[in-house]
Amino acid sequence: MQNIEEMMRDNAINTKKELLNLSLSLLDWAFKEKKSGNSIASVDRKTKTLKEVVLPAFH
Repeated sequence: MQNIEEMMRDNAINTKKELLNLSLSLLDWAFKEKKSGNSIASVDRKTKTLKEVVLPAFH
């Protein structure tokens, strides 16, 4: 995994507080989606394939 400073720089995130807030917001959304029975995935637009996110907390 990238170090935190590199992740922040690459994504124009200015503070660790902002990084934490964004991370928690995304995780909160993902938990709600999983609780509703939905999958969390990324889509490769070129090949139209899905890659499901697999985390122990999602089981």
